[in-house]
Amino acid sequence: STFVSTFLEFIPDEALRFLKRAGKNRDKLFTAAILWAFQIVKTSYRLGNTKVFFKFGQLGFISNMLYSGKRWMNQPRSYERQVVVKRFNSYFIRLLWRRAIMKVIA
Repeated sequence: STFVSTFLEFIPDEALRFLKRAGKNRDKLFTAAILWAFQIVKTSYRLGNTKVFFKFGQLGFISNMLYSGKRWMNQPRSYERQVVVKRFNSYFIRLLWRRAIMKVIA
């Protein structure tokens, strides 16, 4: 999707290793992870299978995310980028742990 391809270039390769292990629906998981990493409130958007639907007046978040991503291309070691990448990784770590626990329980 366009959303994924836009933000994929801003996330370093080492952070994407969790995405590769996530299995099906990678685009949807990537979208959920990037929105969570940027601390976008879950009530301000709705995630479909192929699209993200934002409530009225919420598109400013996307422009802020794009601005941050473009700025990171010039400053790859910025503190803000490190925080977002850490949250992006933790989203997938939590997801993989939940799946492992559910396999043990089932």
